[in-house]
Amino acid sequence: MKHKKDKNPIVSVLLPVYNAGKYLQESVESILRQAYTVFELLVLDDGSTDGCVDFLNHIIDERIHLVKRNHNYIATLNYGLSIASGRYIARMDADDKMLPTRLEEQVAVLEADKNIMICASYMQRMGGEDVYNSGLKGKINPFAHILLLGNFIAHPTVMLRTDYFQAHQLK
Repeated sequence: MKHKKDKNPIVSVLLPVYNAGKYLQESVESILRQAYTVFELLVLDDGSTDGCVDFLNHIIDERIHLVKRNHNYIATLNYGLSIASGRYIARMDADDKMLPTRLEEQVAVLEADKNIMICASYMQRMGGEDVYNSGLKGKINPFAHILLLGNFIAHPTVMLRTDYFQAHQLK
């Protein structure tokens, strides 16, 4: 599977990784199978010692960028945010999978309404049965008031506008 590198990807997928050998390959494959293909995948290796990213050597796909860092999760994630070149940032974790239309659907939501800054969805962890936040639908306004009830946003389902993130220094 070889893809031409897009110099201006619409989406930057941030995938921090630390000793994630059990699930990482399945996670990466779910990202590469997206219906929406105009993205870069930043695999942020946070000092793994289990060889979990070695399989990437056998994948020819110019959308994948492996970034090796020393073990410091927050600094690694912040670094990934600083090098992301997409108009939107999509978060992902090594133990999660994307459904094939996730990026396509989230980009459509953000493109349709410039007032939406963050788009999230329900999630189901690999190997788990529980579906989190499946009852929440539509726009949530005022957003800050809802957060007083608790954090219902599953971070590996989030897509947000890069310019909003940078303008508000949210790293």
